[in-house]
Amino acid sequence: MTSASLRVPIGIDERGAAVAIDLTAHSLVAGVTGSGKSSIMFSVLAEAYRRPNVRVCGADPSAITLSPFVRSSGWIALGTESVEESLAVMRRVVTEMDKRTAALGIAGTDLIPLEWLDGETPLLLTVLEEYAALQRAASKSQLTELEQLVARIAAEGRKARIALLIAIQRPEARLLDGVRSQLAQVISMAQRDLASIRMASETLAADPIASKRVLELKPGQGVVVGEAITFFKGYYLNYPSFRAAVNRSLEAAATHTLSSSP
Repeated sequence: MTSASLRVPIGIDERGAAVAIDLTAHSLVAGVTGSGKSSIMFSVLAEAYRRPNVRVCGADPSAITLSPFVRSSGWIALGTESVEESLAVMRRVVTEMDKRTAALGIAGTDLIPLEWLDGETPLLLTVLEEYAALQRAASKSQLTELEQLVARIAAEGRKARIALLIAIQRPEARLLDGVRSQLAQVISMAQRDLASIRMASETLAADPIASKRVLELKPGQGVVVGEAITFFKGYYLNYPSFRAAVNRSLEAAATHTLSSSP
């Protein structure tokens, strides 16, 4: 058994206290170019990968953010030209979700307890990096299937401990159709206009003071909207440091496997 804690730190609030997000919640990370969105994604994924009860999977049209994980996972699709590969990954996630859901009744529970998550049955952190780019690259039929698969995970994934982490610059309603209402956690970096704030979070848009602050955020500053509205300064992690952190985790895992072999 592994630790039940699946919260990862992403920065500090205005009082200097740590700000963490819940990996088990469906989440949106939004923000304009240069806002620090990528650094937040790097921080979350590097920390998530250190957990033995978490598997990072998903699709990345940029072929950048998820590329460090390819060595250890066949559940990754890279590149805007590999929409079919992305669909294959999402189908695999949904198949795993259905398998776990079917087993819940046998186990006598309607939600996999965190204490049950381990290397054999990990939390599947399903990343959709640059989700808008993936949608643009898809044909009409591919887009329909993609949106259906993502909507199913959004609606049914929590009980099977499968969580979405969607990264997008401008969270337009049409891009998040069937998903938006299930995003329990929104991390917003700077936005350019009130419409973008509203599309990211109705809770944030309903607070005029908070909305004004989002428009004034500097690079690296953001707000988490979950049980509360919390402004924070994100930990800075650049891409080389991110890759190095993932590689260290890979090497540590390999060493542990070798030392555990009979």
